[in-house]
Amino acid sequence: MTEINPSQQLDMPPQPTGLLVVEIGIAGKTYTVRADGVHKVLPIAAWTLQPGLPESVVGVLQLEDQALSVVDARVCLGFETRSMKLEDHLLLVQTNSRFLMWIDRANSLRDWTQTDTLLNLEIFEPEVNP
Repeated sequence: MTEINPSQQLDMPPQPTGLLVVEIGIAGKTYTVRADGVHKVLPIAAWTLQPGLPESVVGVLQLEDQALSVVDARVCLGFETRSMKLEDHLLLVQTNSRFLMWIDRANSLRDWTQTDTLLNLEIFEPEVNP
């Protein structure tokens, strides 16, 4: 897997205020993602393992009659993966494709501030979909 450098991870700060973000936790750090790319915040659910998936894709989950890749946000950001915990969450994300992003927690929906670390959701997009 190609390591992502920090300039690829972050969106450019938007000029207009009033941007809604979802505050999330990944590997003990707090980030935000644009709310318009997050369709749902879901409790963690068991996914199906499939051989041959990229390192960042931990499995596939059937949701709304569609098989969706489950992407480990920790791996995408260069952190070590870990076992699933009951308090974890899945974000249903729509970028160029639709997928689920496994995160430690989803905290709140709120306005973006200049001190937020705003992640670009496209860096989590899986290279392959089931």
